[in-house]
Amino acid sequence: MNSGLQTPPLDLKRVEVIKCAASALFGGPALGGVLNLVSQTADAEPAVLANATSHGGRDLEGFFTDKISSEWSGTLTAGAHDQSHEDLSDEGCAELPGYRRYTLRPRVWWNGGESRSLLLTVGVDWNR
Repeated sequence: MNSGLQTPPLDLKRVEVIKCAASALFGGPALGGVLNLVSQTADAEPAVLANATSHGGRDLEGFFTDKISSEWSGTLTAGAHDQSHEDLSDEGCAELPGYRRYTLRPRVWWNGGESRSLLLTVGVDWNR
């Protein structure tokens, strides 16, 4: 499982589809188009998402926001994801491999006015 390509739905403000050749903006590999994933800001409402599947999958994701001052704000996305090892056909091979993954993504914004701003973010994923 490649968790680096997974984006928590709570952290998405919108998805923009740029059709056709977008190579002028995004280079040659974008000939078929581009998906632009726009993240939430501290203006969004905090939310929690819990999910369980019938085959041993469990997810818990939280999105939290804070306006520290008129210039500083931040968000935190955190999650815990777990899948039980499942051999559905009883043949000795796992159709669903077991894993446990934790994610943490804090973001901090500074808005200095007059077109001066700064965004700091870091993402941490760890698997057990």
